[in-house]
Amino acid sequence: MRYSHSKISTFETCQLQYKYRYIDRQPVTLGPGIEAFMGIRVHEALEKLYRDLRMTHLLELDELLASYQSAWKEHWDDKIRVVKKEYSPDDYREKGARCIADYYRRYSPFDQGRTIGIEERIRVELGPDRFLTGFIDRLDLAGDGIYEIHDYKTSNRLPTQEQADHDRQLALYQMDIQHRWDDVQEVSLVWHYLVFDREIRSIRTPSDQEELLAKINKIIDRIESTTEFKPKESAICNWCDFQNICPLWKHKFYLKELPPREFEEDDGRNLTDQYGALLDEEQLLKEEKERVKALIIEYCRSFNYEVVYGSDRRIGLKKINNLRFPPARDERRIELEKLIASAGKWDEFSSLNLFKLKKALQSGKLPQILAEQLEPYYTEEDTYRLSVTRL
Repeated sequence: MRYSHSKISTFETCQLQYKYRYIDRQPVTLGPGIEAFMGIRVHEALEKLYRDLRMTHLLELDELLASYQSAWKEHWDDKIRVVKKEYSPDDYREKGARCIADYYRRYSPFDQGRTIGIEERIRVELGPDRFLTGFIDRLDLAGDGIYEIHDYKTSNRLPTQEQADHDRQLALYQMDIQHRWDDVQEVSLVWHYLVFDREIRSIRTPSDQEELLAKINKIIDRIESTTEFKPKESAICNWCDFQNICPLWKHKFYLKELPPREFEEDDGRNLTDQYGALLDEEQLLKEEKERVKALIIEYCRSFNYEVVYGSDRRIGLKKINNLRFPPARDERRIELEKLIASAGKWDEFSSLNLFKLKKALQSGKLPQILAEQLEPYYTEEDTYRLSVTRL
């Protein structure tokens, strides 16, 4: 079975997106996001820069930028999505140009190493009948036995060194490079975060690679055993190619296409508005209830009443002595639990956390043997809960 870093990452991001893209081969009807479009054009420009260098031709910066601007114009399509409406396509185009210019000025005359691969295809054996493929943006030979895997990023997020040291993609590609040549002594992973004009480097040890290989195979085990691919809402949903058919979003797209009269009459829209209005009213009633409750308590304490009477009901006031213990993550809570355990009372005051057990079962985090042993102790049923957020 063939995998890629993006294929594995898609499953982790959203299982339903994975199903649409890699199982159903669902055609994409939404235009690409402008961030991805800009990233492709920037990658193309840097690819041209190094391809020309291999032919001993060094492009001037103005030539490289002209090539970028020409490619932008040639490939531009009005269907390209600009999610952040406060920025125009020209803003993104100029941002890409600045990335290229900053990179050019930092590394010119580009003699840091000898480029031996551009868009270099890799294949990593993960296990029996499992392999991973991908492309290295640029592969350099920086010295005898010293190789560098370069990756260009146009992301607006600059990771920490620790995050880079745990990044999987280039570490997986390193495994292929190490098997290609006998002289490989060291492989450096190099990310160019072009928006920030920053370079981040990382080195992986053999033990790091063994650990990574085990983690990747564990994720793939989950992929291959999954039968129900559920959608997962996140901040990147607006950039998803399948948002218009996803059950979390497709009603929104359906409403956009309705003429005004049908829009006003849509049952889903009207029921949502009714439910939201009831929630608002419920919240106001709750706040008013708490206000009146406080006044009743104050009134009873002022006149030493334990019961007050109204027209058709009475209200009793009962003083309860409540004990508050430290919350679960408080250091004093840990001390408290140790104290109870040392006194031999742990079994008496502890109980099974069924909520955590349920989450562990549903997420597949329990050992398979234990999960199977638990099956006689629970039944599965579908329930529905409404979650409401304001647009």
